Order: sequence, then C-alpha cells, then structure tokens
Amino acid sequence: MKFIILLFLFSANLFATKQNDTPIIIKLAVTNSILSSYNKILEGKSWSELKTYTHPSMNRGVVEILLLHKAFEVSGLNIKFDFVIVPNHTRSIKYSKQINILMPTETVWLSSVEEEDFYISTPIISDGEYEKGVYVLKEKLSLYKIENLSDLKKLTAISSLDWTVDWRTLQLMDVNKQSTSHFESMMYMLKHGRADFLLLEFTSNDDLSREEYGVAIAPVSNIKIGLKGSRHFIVNKKHKESEFIYNALERGLKVLRDKGEIAKALRESGFQNKKTTNWIKIN
Repeated sequence: MKFIILLFLFSANLFATKQNDTPIIIKLAVTNSILSSYNKILEGKSWSELKTYTHPSMNRGVVEILLLHKAFEVSGLNIKFDFVIVPNHTRSIKYSKQINILMPTETVWLSSVEEEDFYISTPIISDGEYEKGVYVLKEKLSLYKIENLSDLKKLTAISSLDWTVDWRTLQLMDVNKQSTSHFESMMYMLKHGRADFLLLEFTSNDDLSREEYGVAIAPVSNIKIGLKGSRHFIVNKKHKESEFIYNALERGLKVLRDKGEIAKALRESGFQNKKTTNWIKIN
C-alpha cells in the first residue's frame, strides 16, 4: 500500500511539473508543402486565433497539425512544436523513429506502421471515410469526360510509391501510373502534360479546386475514389517522453472527438464534403 501511495504521489508530481508555465518542446517531422500551407493560413497569427477550418489553402495535413495543437491544449499540457522539415511523408515516418523526433505531424495509414516502433492513436479517419477526387489541370477540366473506370483507364495518373494505399488503389484499378517522391514534382508533371491526373482530398472551395506550387487543379465532377484503411497519429516509443505525451494526446483526442471537433475539422476543411456525397465511387 505504501508503494502504491508513493507511486501515485510521484505520478501526480510529474503531471503537475509538465503543466507548469515552461513548455515542453517536442520535435515533429513535417513536409515542406504542409508547413508552407500551415504558415500561409496562419499569416503570422497564433494557431489558437483560427476560428474555422475553412481556407483556400487548408488541407488534411494542416488540419492534423491544428488537431494536435488542440488535443495537447485540452489535455492540460503546455506543448511547443519544433518542426523538422522532411522531403516526403515516408521520410517523416522514418525520421520519427529517431530518438529526438517525437512524431510526424500527419496521421499515417495503420497498415504502414509497426506497434513495436510507435504508440498508435485511436483513428482520426476511420476505415471507409477516406475519399479522393480525380484532380486535373483546372484549365483543361472541360476536356475530361470521365464517367466510369473504363474512361479513367485511358489516362495516366501521377502518384508515389511511397503513398502505399494510393498506389495500391491505382494498381487494383489497373490504371496507367507514374511515380515521383515529391509533391512539387507531381504538379510539374501535370503542368507539362506528363500525367493527366492525381488523387487528392477535396477542399472547401466552392469549385473544390486548389492551387499547389502555382498550379491550379480541380476535380472531375461526379466521380470519386475510395481508399481502404484508417489513419492514426503515431508517437515514437524511443523518445524519452513518449508514453507520457502519448497518453496526453489520447486524452485530448477523446475530448475533441466527444465534442465533435474532429468531425467539424474534416467537414469544414472539405475533406468530408457534402458536395460530393452523391458522386459515384468508381472503384
């Protein structure tokens, strides 16, 4: 009994220490494209000043950074993010196995991580919720008449072998495809006619369009692609604070989920988009 009391007092003291005015600085791996969008949306303001997830530059990656901020805040921890820029999403997972990097800012597919390396959060995006549009150059949108998978097979997709679920989805659809590791390169290949389309999340813009690296793209109307699997935040088990911070993250995510904040974020950002509810899933 004495041991249990001492353990409780030690844990309580540790929790109190973590909540003081001195922030816990954690390193998070982030791609340059997501960080650029994040900074563009903030425009020098604090994340806490944002009242909505609706913005022309909003995307899932930025939404997930904001959810991390909010989850840690409601958990009671004073956390400050130190972003470490990585070339792509796959590297963000690889770098997050290093001792000094706590986690990627993005959620990851459950199928792409091992529990021996990471603590895995409850789902942010559940199985069956992930849908993408067939995005083409906006200036050429009227040229694409795609109503079914047979029509899509006449075109060439640009994606990445590192985007394992996207790549597998394209394989199962038997679609012509090319791979590049960098998102900027995907935009370049679309712009210069080396590929016709790529699969991307929908946006909150009226026409669902988006601009990436100066290239305007928009989805072909009335069709969408479903991706199988769930996505989760992961925390590096090698990090000295990993278990404590993971538990705080889970507490915070539960609060956000219970009050509908996660659903609101996915809805307002356009990820779960009422405009595409009746679009045909062609795969």
